[in-house]
Amino acid sequence: MQDQTTYNYKVVRQFAIMTVVWGIVGMTVGVLIAAQWWYGHNAVGFLLTAGFLGMMYYFVLEPAERPAGCPKREEPGGCG
Repeated sequence: MQDQTTYNYKVVRQFAIMTVVWGIVGMTVGVLIAAQWWYGHNAVGFLLTAGFLGMMYYFVLEPAERPAGCPKREEPGGCG
């Protein structure tokens, strides 16, 4: 008589399911980290654009009646 060996497919199924689960978890974490880097990059980049610097010139220096790089207007040699 020959003994017939059987293969345990339960272990293979569990391994395949957990591979998919951890793949989804890893992909989700990667997307979240990439989104944080992207939004952080855009926030810093916004502060260095010409539009933002122009707004700061208009809203900060114009009310003070001091163009950028000029001493106070009352001083001799002021910018006008």
